[in-house]
Amino acid sequence: MASAFERGGLPGTGQSEVATDQEGVLKSFGYEQKLSRRMGPFSSFAISFSGVGITSSVFLTLAFALTQSGSAGLWTWIPSSIGAFLIVAIFADLVGRIPVAGYAYQWSSRLTTPHIGWFVAITGLMGFAIGGTGTIFGVTPYFLEEFGLPTTTAWNVGGAIVLTAVVMTICIIGIRLTAILNNAAVITEIVGSVGIALVILIFAIIVHPHPASYLFQEPQGFHGNYLLGPFVLAFLMGAFTYAGWELPADLAEETVNATRVASRSMFISVGAIAVVGLVMIFGFTYAGQSIASLANSPTPILTVITYEWGSLAARLIDIIFLVSFLSVSMVLMAGAARLLFSLSRDRMFPGGVVWQKVARQTKTPVASLLAVSVFGICLFTIGAFVLPTVLGYIVGTAAVGYNLTYAAIAAIFIYKVRTNSLPRQFGSFSLGRWAQPVAWIALIWQLILVGILTIPTINQPVGLTTVCILALAALWWLVVLRRRINRGTAGIRVHAQPAVEAAAPGSERPTA
Repeated sequence: MASAFERGGLPGTGQSEVATDQEGVLKSFGYEQKLSRRMGPFSSFAISFSGVGITSSVFLTLAFALTQSGSAGLWTWIPSSIGAFLIVAIFADLVGRIPVAGYAYQWSSRLTTPHIGWFVAITGLMGFAIGGTGTIFGVTPYFLEEFGLPTTTAWNVGGAIVLTAVVMTICIIGIRLTAILNNAAVITEIVGSVGIALVILIFAIIVHPHPASYLFQEPQGFHGNYLLGPFVLAFLMGAFTYAGWELPADLAEETVNATRVASRSMFISVGAIAVVGLVMIFGFTYAGQSIASLANSPTPILTVITYEWGSLAARLIDIIFLVSFLSVSMVLMAGAARLLFSLSRDRMFPGGVVWQKVARQTKTPVASLLAVSVFGICLFTIGAFVLPTVLGYIVGTAAVGYNLTYAAIAAIFIYKVRTNSLPRQFGSFSLGRWAQPVAWIALIWQLILVGILTIPTINQPVGLTTVCILALAALWWLVVLRRRINRGTAGIRVHAQPAVEAAAPGSERPTA
């Protein structure tokens, strides 16, 4: 039987032929190739892996998970990983059908209407733009400490501005430089993070062993129904972490053979993240002196390394982790800029004439990169001086944005499968008759995560922030954008859109 990744799309075997094919596919959606199509398979995987930033995610969420849910809550990582695979399967199917930059906006607009596409695009921007901002601001204190500088609010803001400028400059120089630096960072992260976690786990088992019950502890002082309270909050760790892996879809116009490569990249990346995350979470937790010491530490992983190996080792390993943090910031900014670029060239975003400009030499969306950078600087600068817990709000709002986007795409995918109206598959992966069950489970899962991110008392401010952002988007749509779309002066270019598949995806024979 054929492989699940069977050959699909247009003919052509050589790389130049494949590149031409991809440009032809893009042209069938009404766009000319303007961005530089230079990313290969490993770079596509690396972009996805870095988009999640498993090291930085564990750094920023481990203490929260242990405080709210104890070590028993860490086991939510396994169902969170399964849920992530389900939504990845939908994205892998769709990226082969619509391999266009600004995936969230493009997919939802082409599968429904640009009116719906606008709101899905805003949730996508919440994830990438706000998520990138949170990563930069969250990692700045670690950089300041490495240079022996104070970590006051003013220094954190100043350092974050400098770091934003550095990341923006790298992205402006070109996707090739971004990919090269990111490839190196991913190798460092996988070898460093997993290697260190495994070694320190083995060291702890020999030198400072814990009983098996150590990994099944409830939070200190908790009394009541654990499964309906703290255990549910532990799923926030997965909700915060499994976000940004879809960057290969967002950068499809810059990927060689994107209709085949992007789907593979997302599957392989999320599989690697599931394994790496499991090793890191349980390795560093087990190696800690106690659950309480990790829960109360602002940097639990460094606390573990200091406890087991001393402060010098913690200092050296911290440098490896900082490379990972820089890489995450870089790819999230790149993703946010591509989504803004895609919206702007279709006159959907305020000031789109400016943000759609591409540099002639580097073929990068310079104006969009500048806009995303200025937005981030304003967000963390104003927030830092007004709200002490601004980082939590930023990270939480980004997570809601990502998961709302995933939920919206899953719902739209279900509708298109049920009406047998998905567009032509150029790529090499299709869910076939599994499309509906996979999409329904993925949708329910994403809605549960959005609920956990917004309904509990501790997360209600994030929910309110999300509502405010969507209200502003609705105001722009109501006052300006709705008329533009209805007149045909804004929105996706549909004059050359590929035809609908002849066979209903729900009736396709499954591939082995």
